[in-house]
Amino acid sequence: NSCIEYYLQIGLAADVERRAMLDLVDQLLYEPCYNILRTKQQLGYIVSSGTRLTHGVLGLCITIQSKTHSATSMEARIDEFLTTHLQMLRDMSDDEYGKNVN
Repeated sequence: NSCIEYYLQIGLAADVERRAMLDLVDQLLYEPCYNILRTKQQLGYIVSSGTRLTHGVLGLCITIQSKTHSATSMEARIDEFLTTHLQMLRDMSDDEYGKNVN
């Protein structure tokens, strides 16, 4: 059994704009993260993503527990997922952005 908790520190919780942006990113990545890493790639029986607040620092966390993949392998897949999907967020149209914000 292997497990990875992939944590990205985003900034201080006092930064309201950054907190709002992290919540939006979490909202947009939650379903694709599970669908791609759990359902399609079948990396593990536990796959979750979400925001975290640790000692006043905001972060995005992806956790996978697997019987069949090493932590190194899962890390590479998470890197690939984030690279692909964060680019999709950057390329998002104003209309699509508006639909997710409102």
